[in-house]
Amino acid sequence: MATLFNNIEESGTADAAELTVRELTVLNEIATVVNSATDIGDVYSTFSALVADVIEWDGIMVSIPCDDGRNFMIRVREGSAVLGREPGEIYEIQGSLYEEVLRTRETQIISVEEGQTAEWALKIPGIRGPLLTGVRSWMATPLTSQGNLLGVMYLQSYETDAFSFRDRLIFERIGTFVGSTIERFNSYEKLKHDDLHARSLLKIGRLLLSARDLGVVIEQFVQELRSVIDVDRLTIAVAHPDGESVVDRYVHGVPVAGYSVNNVIPLDALGTNGLNVDSPAYILPDGALSESDSVTSPGLHANYVAGLKSAMFAGLRSDGRLVGTLNVKSKKEQAYTKSDLEYFERVADHLAASIDRTLAHESEIEMNRAAQERIEAQQESLRVVDVIQAKERLLSSASHELRTPLTGILAFVDLLARNRSGNLTEKELRYLSIVRRNAEDLSGKVNALIAHAARDAGELNLDPETFDLSTMLREAVTDATPKLAELGQSIALEAPEELDVTGDRRQLLVAIAHLIDNATRYAPSDSVIKITGNQIEQNLEISVSDQGTGIPVAHESDIFDPFERGDLTGMAGRPGAGLGLTYVRAVAVGHGGDANYGRTADGGARFTICIPMRPEPDR
Repeated sequence: MATLFNNIEESGTADAAELTVRELTVLNEIATVVNSATDIGDVYSTFSALVADVIEWDGIMVSIPCDDGRNFMIRVREGSAVLGREPGEIYEIQGSLYEEVLRTRETQIISVEEGQTAEWALKIPGIRGPLLTGVRSWMATPLTSQGNLLGVMYLQSYETDAFSFRDRLIFERIGTFVGSTIERFNSYEKLKHDDLHARSLLKIGRLLLSARDLGVVIEQFVQELRSVIDVDRLTIAVAHPDGESVVDRYVHGVPVAGYSVNNVIPLDALGTNGLNVDSPAYILPDGALSESDSVTSPGLHANYVAGLKSAMFAGLRSDGRLVGTLNVKSKKEQAYTKSDLEYFERVADHLAASIDRTLAHESEIEMNRAAQERIEAQQESLRVVDVIQAKERLLSSASHELRTPLTGILAFVDLLARNRSGNLTEKELRYLSIVRRNAEDLSGKVNALIAHAARDAGELNLDPETFDLSTMLREAVTDATPKLAELGQSIALEAPEELDVTGDRRQLLVAIAHLIDNATRYAPSDSVIKITGNQIEQNLEISVSDQGTGIPVAHESDIFDPFERGDLTGMAGRPGAGLGLTYVRAVAVGHGGDANYGRTADGGARFTICIPMRPEPDR
């Protein structure tokens, strides 16, 4: 007989090996009870009572190994409470009596004398708790079947030298019965787990195949997963188009600070946290979460702070491409087994294919949406073209129809204003001047309409001549004086004398009149409108500035567009068609230049016409 510390004597006599009829009867009863059960736990109370008939004990328990090979679990226990030894609890094999049985595969007997508890606690740290409770003797025998070690069965006693060689012989025979039962139970459990996993994988496969978009069935997927393995948090990430990161798309369960839906995680950061997307599915090592650091492994540490202690991880691949990642976590320590990992790997395969289909579906939707937007944009473009063409036809027709009667009105007003018969009073002549001024104002608007229509049709004809700039500008000021007087405004003119320029004098005069009119509309009363004309290198620049509030920045880019006016400047109540500035730019462009807008030092508006001093002959 082998003993752990050789603290009992072996009796090798034939008498010691012979069992009494009573002992054989009890062993037969034990065999019958144990063999009748699939699970030793179902008959453990009856079993332990029968053992007590042949061996006195204060505690009896059975331990089985965990899948990780580093720990064991107490499967069943009867007898007095023992500190740190409860059914279902998991303990380290290292430093335990279980380790000695595993190493020798023989029955081990220990007896501790009073005063030696500290010494034995150092020799076998795993018995420290029972020693503190008063246990002084142990007998542990391996439970085997077909050469496989399936667990260890223990007897405990509060008496020193409680177990004899005869007890060992009986206990080892009992161990053979229990070993066979555990083998049956393990086979049954494996079949049950395999069947459960197969059924679940079939459900998940059908579920994921039924939907082109994973999001439609994600709740059912998580529910099915939780029916098989422990899942307190699940995260599914999809590969980012940049190929350098993943995006958390579906998150369920325990919230983790800083890690929610749409969180982008660089692949490098996954590596920093000990996660390998290139490796097959795996269980994170013990302590991966609890021993993580908030600086070097912020993701794992955040999960641990949230109460999660175990995890499984898988990189999801389809046709060799990384399409995402899957991880599940539990609040329990060492929550996952090898069997769980095998199931998890199969789930990951199904999920990878589903995510690939989801991404392809989303890409198809995006392509269809983009195509629809292009069609709608084309239709809108055609509609806008039709509207613009209709508008231009209306403008051209209306403006020409208006010009003829206006010409007649002005001619007859001039004829009456001559007062050749001398029968018009001063008041009546003043009224005629007002009629003429309004008719001229209307004529200017009609000219703007015609110029706008002509510009868009490519028909803005210029009649260039050489003229003095200051003379033309003074004429523009004189024409605007009556209106300025009504508004209490004044004009300051700055232009060099005898500066000859070449261009369409009439068109430029009308354009400047529009700028002055625009300034009078939006400048306050008692303010000064400034007109300047200068030669800048080979260009002529004519500016009209006011002391108003200027154009809002958001609308500076479109003020020269047709029909853009008061609603952009906050002066929507002022009359006007919104074509004056459009006409100004048309004239400037027709002369080979341009018109632009800027702000004065005090925030007012400054409009500038810039044209060549000598337009090219073909213009």
